[in-house]
Amino acid sequence: MSHYPTVVTAVIANRELLDGLAVRVQEPNSEEAERAYLQMTAQTPYKPLDHARQRVLELLQYHKNRLSYRHRTELAVALVEHLEAEGPCPPAAYAFDHGVFSFPLSRLIEGPATPWVSELACSRQLLWEGQGCRVDAVAAQLRTDPPERLRALPVTDRTGESNAFWVFTTAVRLKT
Repeated sequence: MSHYPTVVTAVIANRELLDGLAVRVQEPNSEEAERAYLQMTAQTPYKPLDHARQRVLELLQYHKNRLSYRHRTELAVALVEHLEAEGPCPPAAYAFDHGVFSFPLSRLIEGPATPWVSELACSRQLLWEGQGCRVDAVAAQLRTDPPERLRALPVTDRTGESNAFWVFTTAVRLKT
């Protein structure tokens, strides 16, 4: 996946509106390739002053690229910070996938008490009934022994089609 840019988008979607708000695109992290190039082209000593200047410029560019690269979770936090600073949007909850789910993002969104939802990777560890468990193990347990508050929730999409999702809410502590 390192050959593809990282893209983080923000879209507002509610019953009245579906509209793109922002997008962040970042080129792939090429730190390893840049480091390999620098190691391969290293010379000692740099006799002509022009070669030394060129080398300093290459090292500075490498350092700049390292400092400017951000993980997609950091891009998502920056995007939400930007949206929150811009002012009120039409009412909608935040929804994000497990690829950007992070503690800083959840804390940022909880600050203004905005509702949010996220999926979790099935391998994610959480504290369930006093024990550390994977999400997929908890899901299997819920299928075999459903809690009383598990209920079917009909959801109508923007095309008017209705689907039922089995849901319940709970707060859990996640590892990291």
